Amino acid sequence: MKPLLHPYSVLFFRLFIFISINIPTSLCTNHSQYRNCSNSFSCGNSVSELKYPFWGGNRNRYCGKPNLELKCEGSVPKITINSIKYRVLLWDSTTQTLILARDDYWDNICVSDIKNNTFDNTPFQYNGALENVTLFYDCASSPNLPDMFEVNCSAGKIVYYVLGFSYSLFCTNVVFPIFATQASFVSGNRSINYALDVGFGLKWMGNYEECNTCIASLGECGFDDGGFICFCKDGPRSTSCASQTSRM
Repeated sequence: MKPLLHPYSVLFFRLFIFISINIPTSLCTNHSQYRNCSNSFSCGNSVSELKYPFWGGNRNRYCGKPNLELKCEGSVPKITINSIKYRVLLWDSTTQTLILARDDYWDNICVSDIKNNTFDNTPFQYNGALENVTLFYDCASSPNLPDMFEVNCSAGKIVYYVLGFSYSLFCTNVVFPIFATQASFVSGNRSINYALDVGFGLKWMGNYEECNTCIASLGECGFDDGGFICFCKDGPRSTSCASQTSRM
């Protein structure tokens, strides 16, 4: 004869099974988001321990802004903005400024896919003491501008360039920002490649104060469809782990 279970024993057993299945799963999910965003992005010798507003590498998409994915390619950190790939040379967290250089122009201005930088509809704006360099491609005739220099490329092609903003009806024009400290490399025809490889400053115009609040409460900053989110050990919050406002 099989022993009968006491009704309270049956109730306790069912309650234990319910708790085992449901609560740990929720806690595990919350903990995994917090733990994942605790990771930082490092790549090569250029950048290390980058966190919000960036994501990529071992940081999931919810750890940063949607358009700020970083990739490590051959120990070189890179970011794509408006379909143009840039090398990340530096991130200054104090001023929220990136130092970028065009990946396709790295140590080479003899390119075939000619595109201007564009940061329209992005959270960025130029930052720092910058000057322009104008490059002229596929010219029907020489632009014949004052203080103009040229680089001979393959197949008899010539790239002309001048310091400052300029324009020619006979060429495809590309304007690049460079740091003013590098202007002498252009005006002196010393090395246009070096001036471009030093890069330019781009400031992220997002609100970092909410992330500071989250970090101060021992949380990790993130982002979802609802906006900024603070991941805490016991679950997501709107702005701070000290807040009782949950983002579940």
